[in-house]
Amino acid sequence: MNHINNAILRYATGDDDLSITVINKPFPLTLGAELVENTADGFSLAFILAIGISFLPASLVTFIVKERELSVKHQQIVSGVSIPAYWCANYFIDFVKYIIPGVLICLFALAMDAAALVDNGNYGVLWALFMMYGLSITAFVYFTSFAFKSHGVAQMATFFGNFAIGLFGALGVTIARFVSEDANKVALGLQWVFRLCPTFCVTYGLMNMINKDIYAVIEDFPVSTSPFDIKLVGGDILMLGVTAIAYFALVFVLEGLRTVKIPFLNRDVPKEHQAKDSDVEKEERLV
Repeated sequence: MNHINNAILRYATGDDDLSITVINKPFPLTLGAELVENTADGFSLAFILAIGISFLPASLVTFIVKERELSVKHQQIVSGVSIPAYWCANYFIDFVKYIIPGVLICLFALAMDAAALVDNGNYGVLWALFMMYGLSITAFVYFTSFAFKSHGVAQMATFFGNFAIGLFGALGVTIARFVSEDANKVALGLQWVFRLCPTFCVTYGLMNMINKDIYAVIEDFPVSTSPFDIKLVGGDILMLGVTAIAYFALVFVLEGLRTVKIPFLNRDVPKEHQAKDSDVEKEERLV
């Protein structure tokens, strides 16, 4: 449009040196427009991140279930490896392997200048969130691995389960906090239930980081509130720490229950009496 105006001006005046310079400075976004934009950004971030990090627990559970499926774990136990040594060794190695993608995610956020993740004190929160996620998701995968007998089923179920809860759970709770006062109260209660899943904590924590200023207006707390506050990402980091300890402890509880004979769960199947061979009876008398 400015080119057309310049052409008309020069044609009307006969002076080719004349020109019109346009400076456009839009008004700041309204609260409603900012809400929509931040929600859209949060959805995109949660969607991409939920897909990426869901591969991590899926890869971890595959080897754990496969070792049990092929009796590799049993061979290690009968060879002298204790149950605590088996799980602690796996936990250490799996966390070390997780550190590589965890660190790269944080570094790429800085390299790509993702302002919502690195500005206003959010970068330290980002590191804390992803480091705690590695501790929690490893223990969570070990705990849920007892529900599977096939490593293929375990891999697919773990991937889609983490993806669904991480994406749709975080998105649903976030939107509910915007809808109305009653929905906000329900969402604030449900968030603690969903935080039992580490992947939800990461995606929801990132959305809390992005929408901090909007929450401050809706829920009436100071805009200067730290992202580490329990109302924001602090709650997710706290639950990642709690679940890391709780799920790892539950692994040993389940291991103990597998060796305990519970009357109403482990009933002996009655067997028909079978006559013994004469050589077997002779051997028993000798013994």
